[in-house]
Amino acid sequence: MKPPPRNDDSIHIQGCLRDTRETPPAPVPDVKISVEDDSGKEVGTGTSNETGVFDIALPGKSIDILGNTYTIKIDKKSLPEGADLRNPKQVALKTTIKLDSDVYVTFPIGNATAAGTG
Repeated sequence: MKPPPRNDDSIHIQGCLRDTRETPPAPVPDVKISVEDDSGKEVGTGTSNETGVFDIALPGKSIDILGNTYTIKIDKKSLPEGADLRNPKQVALKTTIKLDSDVYVTFPIGNATAAGTG
């Protein structure tokens, strides 16, 4: 699932959280997500909704943030009881804005595995 389309000049960090311990994977609501710029300053926060979707607007117009790097972080403490990141070390994702379109990210949720980043 994705947030509804917009007709403005902003770029958003979006994602959909699903718990893969269930079949089909279940939405994971109420998980906190934050976005920091490359200096470590928080520039946006959001919480996944009842369908697991989060949508965080980056500050400024798209032309102003092209080329900027952002770090998207998940608050593991806000995951539902018993759920974990499938890769427990992947609590942050980095992205550089290369296009004037939204950035879609995901944090796989389910049972923790010993897999490294790849």
